[in-house]
Amino acid sequence: MGARRRQYTARSRASREPGGFARREPSKGARAGGDGADPGEPSAFCSGCAAGRVRAVPRDARASPAVHALRRRAYAAATGAGRAGASEREVHVAGKHLEGKVAIVTGGAGGMGSWISKIFAEQGAKVMVADTGADVEGRMGVDPTRVNAVVDEIAKAGGEAVGAVGDVAEMEVAEGLVRTALDRWGKLDILVCAHGILRERMLFNMTEDEWDGVVRAHVKGCFAPTKFASIWWRAQRDHGGRIIYFTSTAGITGGAGQPNYSAAQQAKTGLMLSCAQALARYKVTANCISPGASTRMTDRGRGVDASVGAPSESAAGTARDPKNVVPAIVYLASDAGADVTGRVIGATGHKITIWREPSWERSIYSESPYWDIDTLFEVMPETLAVEDGAYLKQPPRLSP
Repeated sequence: MGARRRQYTARSRASREPGGFARREPSKGARAGGDGADPGEPSAFCSGCAAGRVRAVPRDARASPAVHALRRRAYAAATGAGRAGASEREVHVAGKHLEGKVAIVTGGAGGMGSWISKIFAEQGAKVMVADTGADVEGRMGVDPTRVNAVVDEIAKAGGEAVGAVGDVAEMEVAEGLVRTALDRWGKLDILVCAHGILRERMLFNMTEDEWDGVVRAHVKGCFAPTKFASIWWRAQRDHGGRIIYFTSTAGITGGAGQPNYSAAQQAKTGLMLSCAQALARYKVTANCISPGASTRMTDRGRGVDASVGAPSESAAGTARDPKNVVPAIVYLASDAGADVTGRVIGATGHKITIWREPSWERSIYSESPYWDIDTLFEVMPETLAVEDGAYLKQPPRLSP
């Protein structure tokens, strides 16, 4: 073993890397504590720091009293508590956070997208509701019925919206969305890509059409409108903009019967990160939302009992209501979200989460640039292939 120690060293990078994605298993103490610490979910405030208004789970439950004091002061500063101007802030919070903004929402007539479209309009945005009106598998062609219904509902509530029906993965359609928004309202502030389809199949049974259709809808369907929106934002330089894609935990942990969907969700995260880097100089932010809600897409889950009706039909007012996802999207789309970019935000009933991107946890090093293969076979089981005394036989999961 002594010789091997001279040939390599092991180091831990754990979670010192900044950024948005990979979760780590919670400690045993966190697992036992009810809600517990959600791995990969750092928090600004502990459960006692928000005076009952915000209940958050600290990433490190062993934080010192000094850290808790800093969190309380940060919360007071953020909310205006204890300041003479607190009442002014409360008036601002009650205002319309997207007043005067122009937004394109793809998938804007779906279970999640319709709520985004309607709440954006309530918050003062002019909204283009873009959708195909097709079924969950994207096979029923184009139907304007649901798009028109959302536009009419927005208009009846005093908002302003226009519908657009077509396949956003087609370059001509995507360009037309952006051109219509610019011609009608003179600018574009927000692009939300909330569209998507499912075609589940085990990998060994999946057809080329099932693979290509899902990847095309999700990935090219985000690329195409982003390309044309970014052309305008680049030309304006200082106008700025917001890009928000929908991703899924399937892109992080995979879905056994969803190889196409899982690959597409991770691809959208990579596209988002590329946009965040490339467009930052033009004051454009890019983020992903990983939602948790009951919609037509989740109605198809393996654990769903079809005999008792689709879960999405009874989700209203519960933690699985798609409406619960929208406040986080409003924040990212607003002026207040200007400093948040390149991140994956989880949103569901009661809880908003920020993810860490994959980062190095541990490394082993060889004195030679080329690892001696026999040596690697010896040291791997004692180093990288073991965590907490157990072999890494299972892929990472979201929860204990």
